[in-house]
Amino acid sequence: MLLPGGDVDARRTGFMFLALYLAAALGLLVTTSFLGLRRYLRQRYPQDASTIAVAWLKFGVGVVIIV
Repeated sequence: MLLPGGDVDARRTGFMFLALYLAAALGLLVTTSFLGLRRYLRQRYPQDASTIAVAWLKFGVGVVIIV
């Protein structure tokens, strides 16, 4: 909305920055939720915590890539 309508390069650059910002925000969300999940799993299920944590990271990265 703030970029000129005729400047295609400025709009493309703005869109790339918006996509980078979105990916960084989703990455931060995955990381913080992963830390909470890891803490919970260590308290409840000490033997399977690492496999569940790795699966959560794979899922989170997949969601970030899809979005």
